[in-house]
Amino acid sequence: MVQDHLISDGLTNIVWSWSPNYGYQDDVFDTYPGDDRVDIIGLDAYQQRGNGGEKAFISTLNKDLTQLCNFANSHNRLVALTECGYQNLPDPTWWTHVLKPQIEKYPLCYFLVWRNADPGQYFAPAPHTKDAPDFCRMVRDERILLLKDIETLNTNK
Repeated sequence: MVQDHLISDGLTNIVWSWSPNYGYQDDVFDTYPGDDRVDIIGLDAYQQRGNGGEKAFISTLNKDLTQLCNFANSHNRLVALTECGYQNLPDPTWWTHVLKPQIEKYPLCYFLVWRNADPGQYFAPAPHTKDAPDFCRMVRDERILLLKDIETLNTNK
């Protein structure tokens, strides 16, 4: 296993995540590799057009995160939303209207917005996208730290 190889080579500064996909089946916990192999229990969750819409996304996200938080707690592990987003966001208020109210309910150590492949496919806002102002409103929350905030914390020690 790659993890064994990296560890045997002396690599000690990697955080290992186990992250089922949004809408997983309950038997997914049978695939958990074990506490000796996992630092963070995560979830990869994307809202998609169709698939029941916003209400279905919120319902499934809450079900999944509740179960994962319980599982992580019983294994003394951190919880994260390891990948999230909504491709080419049609709702310019999605960040504060949909995502933020859900992630505030859970003890997430982080959430990661998926990458932007090109100008025609984006998940994270860019200055030219209609959701950028709403994303900026969301990240003004003092409980959300961006890389620049973490760097400031490190330099103020």
